[in-house]
Formats: sequence, structure tokens, C-alpha cells
Amino acid sequence: MAIGIRSAVSAAVLALVAISASDTCRAQEVVAYDEKRPDIDYDAFRAAVPQFKALGQEALDDAKLLLETMEKLAATEKDDTASKAARLEARDLLVKYRDNKLKVVRLADTVLMRKGTPEGDLDIMKRIRETELVGISWNQTKFIDCLKDLGEALKVNFVLHPDVLKFNTVEITFPRSSADAILRTIIVGFDCDYFVYNGEIVVIKSLKFNDRRMQAYLTKHPEWKFWRPKEIKQVEDDL
Repeated sequence: MAIGIRSAVSAAVLALVAISASDTCRAQEVVAYDEKRPDIDYDAFRAAVPQFKALGQEALDDAKLLLETMEKLAATEKDDTASKAARLEARDLLVKYRDNKLKVVRLADTVLMRKGTPEGDLDIMKRIRETELVGISWNQTKFIDCLKDLGEALKVNFVLHPDVLKFNTVEITFPRSSADAILRTIIVGFDCDYFVYNGEIVVIKSLKFNDRRMQAYLTKHPEWKFWRPKEIKQVEDDL
């Protein structure tokens, strides 16, 4: 499936960036999750199992507390003092929940023998927005090849979700534009989004079929709240 976008980028043209980037972050690949089996340190995995279990249980407990806190927020909307206390409680829980997830990621990276990234995600985001590319022109170029070109210019790797159709073709010309605008233009045409995580640009589908069905249901039933228990109707005993 082709989108109304024209393309065929040369490495020389992509080298024309408005700001330079460090060679320590040079892009190496565009990888789909289902194409490359990561190396696993099995000894590290066996040693980490108790930690994974403990962190998982802690995350589950925190998630339950978060749902209870959401109920408090709803119940204290008209009480400024109680509402402020509930918001502070929710914030502390969210920070704890996020920190727990980061511990899981770091533990998983150890098992996967993943090396640390040389720069932070915010630095990569800044480079995507501030890098200006000149003379970009793709002509019936595969989507994955376009990403390789952008990765080379930005000195960063891309990772594709398996649902992203990497062999769709692109046709587009950008006389002069930011890397962010170029990337957003080509991925929107394929109903995708991107985010920077753990030193890589991850491309995912915006909404899958089940996501669309769920969104349609929520739109039709705005009163539905998944975290609230169902009310049990009391039935009088006829006897």
C-alpha cells in the first residue's frame, strides 16, 4: 500500500543536517521486534526470577491502591482539603509505581545483556526536533528504508512493532524540513505513532482493531468506569 508521499533519499543528501550529532550514537539498524531474537543471559535470568516476582507483586499492590485513590479523588471533588490530600497520595503512588517499572526494565536489560545508551531520551527528542534535513526525496521507497535513512541522519536506532507494515512504499519530497515533521508525516500515513524510549525510536500502530472497538464502546457508554466495582442491586425476599 502506497501513501501519497514521494521519496528516494541519498546518504549524501541526508548528511545535510542543520546541527551535528555525536558519533557515539550512530544508527546501526531498524529492527522489528519479531525479527531478531535477543541474546539472553540465562544465569542472570534464573538469578533475577525472585526479583521479578517481588517487583511484580509490588506493582500489582500499587495498581490496586491507585484504583482506590481514583475513587477518593472522585469522592472529594467538592472538599478542597480532602481533594488536595488525595491528589498528593495519588502523586506519591504514581511516582512509586513508575520507579518500580524502571527497576523491572533495568533488571530485564541485564538479562538481555543490553548495553546502556550513551545519551538520554530527552536529548534524542531534542535532536529529532532541532535537526533540519534538506532535499529529502523518496520515490516508491520501502517504509523501513526511509526509517534507515532518518536513523542515519539522526544517529539513532529505530525499533518497529510487529504490526507495522514495514514494506509499504513512500513517495514524498521535502525541500527543507525538521526530522520530526518528516517522521510524523510518513508514519501518520500508515496510521502509526512514534516515541523515544531507552535510547531508541519506537514505531507502533496508532490504534489496532480491538483498540477501535474499545474506543467506540467507551464513546457510546461514557458512564462506564473499569475501576469501579459493579453495583449489586438488592432484591427483596418474596417469602
